Amino acid sequence: MRKSRLSLLWEKLFPQGTPWWEVVNKVFIALIIPGIALLTYISTQDPSITVDNYLALKIEVTINGAYRGQVPAEGSRKFELYNDEPVDIEWNIIRQNNTEGHPVGDMMGGSFQAVDINKRLPITNVNTNKEFFFFPVLSNKMNFACEIYVNYGKPSQKYVGFLNPQTKNVYTGYYKWIEASNVALVCKNGKLYFWGDVKGDRVADLNVQAKSGISILTLFKE
Repeated sequence: MRKSRLSLLWEKLFPQGTPWWEVVNKVFIALIIPGIALLTYISTQDPSITVDNYLALKIEVTINGAYRGQVPAEGSRKFELYNDEPVDIEWNIIRQNNTEGHPVGDMMGGSFQAVDINKRLPITNVNTNKEFFFFPVLSNKMNFACEIYVNYGKPSQKYVGFLNPQTKNVYTGYYKWIEASNVALVCKNGKLYFWGDVKGDRVADLNVQAKSGISILTLFKE
């Protein structure tokens, strides 16, 4: 009868007549020691929290009430901790200013309570309160300027600023999604262009990317 590979390996490691204590010792070294080494490695690592920022803007992070720094847009950062206890973490976006020096977009942030050490926290456009935000990025291929509005014609309407002719990838800010949100351009040619829902009329979808909340919107030549 042909022996299995496992049987052949066993006979090679433990020839006939090998004392039982030598067998136990080899098994201990092969199985137990690596496990102990792994546990020792884990236990000696400095406690930390890693924040993964999927958003298009930088965020600032507070841990247990103390400001700890910023995480770049679409980047990650590891924050060292002072002990092995769970921590409370808060974050907020750092809004951009318009040409008049005023912050653009809604305030946006969230919090995590009693987070265990050595965890990774994803920061996305859906915060811990289950609020959904979107971030319009606009391009204008026309030869006239336009005023940018979010939720045009609604009580929550916000003026964003100007979109100059022949410009690409103009960042705005994060805005909380409401029922039938829209982005509208009131242009110098006297026309209204929009994505989403304006007074019940839908011309183009307002597509929002998962995690980042980015919505790419381009005004093409007619």
